[in-house]
Amino acid sequence: MDLFSKNDKIKSGGLALAGLGMVFFGLEVLKSYMNVLKELVNLQGFLQTMSNPFLLLIFGIVFTALMQSSSAVTTIIISMASAGLIVGGGGNAGLYIILGSNIGSCVTALISTVGTNANAKRAAIMHLLFNTAGCLLFMILLLAWRGFYDSTFAVWFTEPSTQIAMFHTFFNVTCTLLFLPFTKVLVKASTLLVRDKKQQNAAETAEVIYMDKRFLKTPSVAIEQLNKEVFRMADIAMDSVKISFDGFVARDLGAVDKVNEINERVMRLGEQISDYLVQVSACAISVAEERTVSALHANVGDVARIAELADNFTKYTKREVKDNLTFSEGIIEKIAGMHDLLHQQYATVKTLSLEKRRDMLAQSDATEEQVDGLR
Repeated sequence: MDLFSKNDKIKSGGLALAGLGMVFFGLEVLKSYMNVLKELVNLQGFLQTMSNPFLLLIFGIVFTALMQSSSAVTTIIISMASAGLIVGGGGNAGLYIILGSNIGSCVTALISTVGTNANAKRAAIMHLLFNTAGCLLFMILLLAWRGFYDSTFAVWFTEPSTQIAMFHTFFNVTCTLLFLPFTKVLVKASTLLVRDKKQQNAAETAEVIYMDKRFLKTPSVAIEQLNKEVFRMADIAMDSVKISFDGFVARDLGAVDKVNEINERVMRLGEQISDYLVQVSACAISVAEERTVSALHANVGDVARIAELADNFTKYTKREVKDNLTFSEGIIEKIAGMHDLLHQQYATVKTLSLEKRRDMLAQSDATEEQVDGLR
């Protein structure tokens, strides 16, 4: 499919199937290897004597952290079971290693956050909190119910390997359902544990949060992330417009410095997004993706112009205060209405683009006509 097809979706599907095939091939290799381990008396003795639940949990954590894959550790346990090797004398023993592997898998996520921003670190912390809390709950269950494994999965499924695999699935699904209502608590906890660094100036705060260099390996994902970054840049630019307009209405010169600081962030973000777009262009991307990249380049320029409009407002404010200008009654209210329509139009365009809501095009056009009429 990858070699002979010119369709990007078919090529990607072929690679996905090849990857899945390699997973099963790897399972077969591990299973063959575990059959050899049956002959190692020392290993059998070690596994049979390690019956302490907490030692098994720690073993699962450390072993997974070293291998950086809970799936690999689970696969090894499954292969051992298929080969007839019994962990800790049977019962719940093997399940403690599975629980430990879920905590150990967080190490990979924590390592990957080195050099990333605060939000990336928080995501890894939430992963750790989620898995740790789930493991603690299941540890209590397994310690209180010593015959859990023999009374449930050992009865429901005949193959030992299937029993372990289904427990792993059961653990993850159950934890997801249990903690789904507490996602806000996890977010708050991660925010408390990983605080935002105090930045020295606006340029330092203007860092991309959706895009990461690692996404460049998958250009389609990188493009989608950069689209979000462009709208984040636009959000900041629209905030600048609002602050500058409010400053004009209030005759507040204090808005000038605020707008300058925000616009500096906008320009900095624009530079970073443009750099990433150039790197994406250098990857092997489809014609459709090339068009999207070109459109994003144009969008970055448009957003920069929004920030420049905010800068124009501050100049009007300076002149208004310097020359003590006054306006006809009601004109400020009418301009404020026009300003509100612009923000309404932006919200429409943002939803239209990010959620692919082409049905909102007519609404966007209608708002534009209203703005033109007011002008």
